[in-house]
Amino acid sequence: MEHFNLRRDEIAALQRVVPFCRAGRGTLQNMALSCSAEGWNDLLIYFWQRLGRCVAELELKIRELGGEIGPDVPEQNILGADPENKPANPLTVDKQLIIRAVDHLAQLLNRYAEARRISLSFDVRMLLQRHQLQCQEILDRLSSIHFGCDKRQDQKENFNMNITINQERPMIRLPDVKTGDTVTVQSANRTK
Repeated sequence: MEHFNLRRDEIAALQRVVPFCRAGRGTLQNMALSCSAEGWNDLLIYFWQRLGRCVAELELKIRELGGEIGPDVPEQNILGADPENKPANPLTVDKQLIIRAVDHLAQLLNRYAEARRISLSFDVRMLLQRHQLQCQEILDRLSSIHFGCDKRQDQKENFNMNITINQERPMIRLPDVKTGDTVTVQSANRTK
């Protein structure tokens, strides 16, 4: 009887994790297909595949334990069908996609932590721990990409804002590459 209750608890714990894992997979899929930054697509497709494997392993374990799996409800595209609501700046779209993926992965990590708090058999506990570590790695990498976007955007805005045009004597303030300080460069007087 105790073995049956343990199995039932394991199935319930895994079933609570599956929808969040599917949502994370859908978000990463959307991100991989919508990302405008070159070079990120391969990494995002890799993350999408890893979460897809996690979903498949969870569903397989539920079936092995004798449980039922609910239907997979695909996530709606974050950009929607209305192109007028889509931001004009592709970097803004990428940042929105990253933020959404980070949010889904944070929720998924919480679900894994909740599932691991109950009494589980060794194989189910190790499966959840492995998935949790993989999701944490993906979350860390996406967070570093997100902060890299902010840094590049800030540098671009600072560069654009530091150009001052004076009719008599044009000046340009640029960041010094070595020190990071602002350097002011004046051109020669204009001749008319």
